[in-house]
Amino acid sequence: MEGLLDSEAGDYGLVKLAIKIARLLSALPDNQLASFSWEMGTCFPNAILGEQGYLVTHQNCIRKLCLVTESGCISGVPPLKKFPNLQELSWKGLVSDDDCAALREFLELHHERLVSLEVDFVTWAEVEHYFDLHDDNSTPLADLILPKRKDDYGNSLPNLQNFSLSAASFKGSWDRLIDGFNLHGVTELRFLNCKFAVELLDYMARTKVSLHVTKVELVLPRQEIDEFKSKYVDFLAPFDALEDLFLMFDSNYADKTYINTILHHRDTLRRLVFHRRYYLLAEEAPYWEEFCDSSGDGDGELAELLLKSELQSAGICGLPSELQNSFQGIASSVDSLKLLHLRFTGKAERKPKFLSDPGIYGASLFSEFKARREHIQGENWREDEEKEVETFADWAFGPDGFPRLEVLASGDFSHGNRFAATQMLWCRQGHVSESKKTWRTVERSDVAENELIDANMDMMSACAVSPLFYKYGREEDFPGIS
Repeated sequence: MEGLLDSEAGDYGLVKLAIKIARLLSALPDNQLASFSWEMGTCFPNAILGEQGYLVTHQNCIRKLCLVTESGCISGVPPLKKFPNLQELSWKGLVSDDDCAALREFLELHHERLVSLEVDFVTWAEVEHYFDLHDDNSTPLADLILPKRKDDYGNSLPNLQNFSLSAASFKGSWDRLIDGFNLHGVTELRFLNCKFAVELLDYMARTKVSLHVTKVELVLPRQEIDEFKSKYVDFLAPFDALEDLFLMFDSNYADKTYINTILHHRDTLRRLVFHRRYYLLAEEAPYWEEFCDSSGDGDGELAELLLKSELQSAGICGLPSELQNSFQGIASSVDSLKLLHLRFTGKAERKPKFLSDPGIYGASLFSEFKARREHIQGENWREDEEKEVETFADWAFGPDGFPRLEVLASGDFSHGNRFAATQMLWCRQGHVSESKKTWRTVERSDVAENELIDANMDMMSACAVSPLFYKYGREEDFPGIS
């Protein structure tokens, strides 16, 4: 253990943490640890994850590694290439050339074994600044993290099944990206706040690229959607076997045409997140401008989605009272829906709304759309919101609601328990009756025992509005921050 004291460059707190972790790990036989997570959002202890750290010297057979790190760590980069048995790798927070080189070297040596890869640059603006990519017309992404190959269009990750990419850029040769990341072979795909994602999807649609992906999560940048408003983009055309579709984008983009695009997959689609955000103009807001969740069902698009599909789980936005009015006539005919999630973006006690106004406060149980009117509604707005959701629950579980609904969820489930105060769950109890309550609150301790909730936590936490690190909560990096 003495050697641990010399490896953390005088950081006493990191030394103490490293010693405690090493003591825990030393209780295990060598090379018996299956997975390891460092999700602190800070530099990692060299004594644990450095070139000569405990994991490399005693537990280098791990098969799953999850990292959330800070950029520019003096402790260096994780020696990924020293873990030859890795099958699942998730790294959030890589920025520097050394970070990218570490990932690239690992993929060069061990690419055939990898089945799951999650790469989150957190903010591409820092990557652009670090590599001076602002005026670069080439594709930085493939060069940064994919290993060099004689065949530029060769398959670098032949067994990859799950691929997630966040805050990256798809500028450049899309064929190389498609082949290099084995998009033809993956079954789960996530593109979150990636530049040129809309153009990449449009390219795949125009060139008839067919992906056998069953689960897709897309958070599409607002500024790119604006550029395509005059042109119809069938961004789901490349996917021919969709079962789970999680979407978040500007509500102006979600007109009738795109509802029909989703309905093209009704035969296979079983879970859907349809999270719409829009820009609230100055005359409607207490501040100059702000992003908000969609407040209603517009022209009945959500009702049409529920009625014409066989969805078992759905996550949608809207004020409960307006959704109830929209669903009133069709709910009894929707006999496949088992879980409904009313998605409302959570807010930190203090969080920047805009680049020019970083000091605005705000918090709401389920909707900043109503919370922004706090000065009008008075001090009881939170209680009013709770009553509105419970009124919706009474209807949804009642004789005029969804006949097979088992679970109703409300709030923001992204980033674990970050917005726990907004999260509410109800489940059906007893038979439908007009004289007694047909639902009960699901306590947090009961969540793990509810198989339906547990199986849909990925859906409820999908399409996060807030960034992983609040310091990157800026409009150009994470559209919709409010």
